[in-house]
Amino acid sequence: MASWSLHPVRVAMNLDTLAYRIKYNFPAAFQVFYSITRGVAVVRHKRGRQAALACATIRGTISGRDSVIRPLESDDTGLVQTFLSGLPKEHLRYFQPHGMDHNAISGVLSSRAYCCYGVFVEEQIKAYCLIKLFPTRNAYIGRLVAPDCAGQGIGKFLSRYLCWQSSIIQVTPSSTIHRNNFPSLASHRAVRETAITDELPNGFVRVVYPKTESDSHPPELHL
Repeated sequence: MASWSLHPVRVAMNLDTLAYRIKYNFPAAFQVFYSITRGVAVVRHKRGRQAALACATIRGTISGRDSVIRPLESDDTGLVQTFLSGLPKEHLRYFQPHGMDHNAISGVLSSRAYCCYGVFVEEQIKAYCLIKLFPTRNAYIGRLVAPDCAGQGIGKFLSRYLCWQSSIIQVTPSSTIHRNNFPSLASHRAVRETAITDELPNGFVRVVYPKTESDSHPPELHL
């Protein structure tokens, strides 16, 4: 008699990809789907999330200026909204992980299904990134860096940082990146090997970041 076995990681990826397709093709149905799965993600990753956020603050320098990356909370909604609204539209062309209005941002920053972080240079927010937790052992990561800080290594730092935080939570980080978003693809690949696992609607691909030894310790913030 034939026996069948399913690799749990691959099954989880398939489920997360299915969720993306539902979001793209049936947005109303996705809201119902996400409201259910979000609760599961919160419970499953509660301890890991708490452990990650407890050590998430790193102080250092960027181009010789005092800098810090720290978790963001609902009180930071205005800062994040101002940062996002001040970015060129081209910057947001491929990165829209959530709504950009005040209520949507506040909901994300206060949600236990997310870990959100800000990079501050001399107390001004210059980058925003997040980890979106799924009920599976996978997670979505995304980041945005202010144009005036481009070329300073912040994007590469954030890739390492988000993978480190994901390792503490015990989830495998992945991104949905457009094939034409060459800077983002190049930035991630400069940090580690990546694997494209799925073709998604509208020219996007699912990119997974396998765990490496560097994920066991935080990256230094001296850029």
